[in-house]
Amino acid sequence: MNSMSDSTTPTTEENQSKIPLATMQNWMQQVIMQAQAPAAADAVETYIKPSARLSARRHLQIYRQSYIARLREVMRKQFAALAYTLGEELFQQFADQYLMTYPSQSYTLNDLGKAFPAYLAATRPDLDQAAQEEWVTFMIELAQFEYELTLLFDAPEPDNGKELYRVFKHQFPIWKYYL
Repeated sequence: MNSMSDSTTPTTEENQSKIPLATMQNWMQQVIMQAQAPAAADAVETYIKPSARLSARRHLQIYRQSYIARLREVMRKQFAALAYTLGEELFQQFADQYLMTYPSQSYTLNDLGKAFPAYLAATRPDLDQAAQEEWVTFMIELAQFEYELTLLFDAPEPDNGKELYRVFKHQFPIWKYYL
């Protein structure tokens, strides 16, 4: 009797093969990008197969951690001077909060930090104060400068043969600090 019920019950693999690709992709994106891992009641095994050594949940946990680590690394590279200035721990806190507010929406990670300077400006600790602290303004300007450099680096070469340049105006000597 057990063998009969086993043969009529679809396996996890059969269930996974019936899930449309778009549904699988949407689910994967949601569980990777949300702050918390899926609840115990969520059927992770419906989407991910366990292996001989790891459960489906553990596979997902590794993927989630790797994804976040990759995004942090991209942020650290796009804003290397800011990361150096703030220190690893503080920069990572800002980057994590930013990534939760502005998850990656592009096929390329070059756009990941696009809203980071605006995010820093909107969440500055002295936002509601009449006199704003200069070091916060400096950090925001540094982030703006670094993202603009990213854009310049990735910009296509002008068709007219002229040089590509951008003029920056900051309250602080950002370029000196950057160098």
